[in-house]
Amino acid sequence: MGFGMLTPVVEFHGSYCLETCNACSVVCPSGSITAFQIKEKKMLKMAKIMVNADSCLLMKQRECGVCKPACFYKSIDIVEIGRSSLQTMPVVNYDDCTGCGACIAVCPENCFQIGSVIVKT
Repeated sequence: MGFGMLTPVVEFHGSYCLETCNACSVVCPSGSITAFQIKEKKMLKMAKIMVNADSCLLMKQRECGVCKPACFYKSIDIVEIGRSSLQTMPVVNYDDCTGCGACIAVCPENCFQIGSVIVKT
């Protein structure tokens, strides 16, 4: 990608953006990340989380759903698909989702991914 030096990049490898942390906004040397208080974090959108339903255990009628309780912002619902209540899938409510990546960290099938970074000018 054509990003310059000191441009923030959102990546999650076994962890996520903790809801109790604002260190990135405190230490950002370029000012790319505006300083914010932890209480304001729920209003920030850093990425859009996408669900790959084909990978989801729930879509394969297997027990899972670990993503929903892992979401501090309560932005994941498990919904029934089609006419049968046997098949369900996670759906992200983008109004509440911050893109923190908690769902990515806990999903055993890697069905959550960062779809796009949200940039506000």
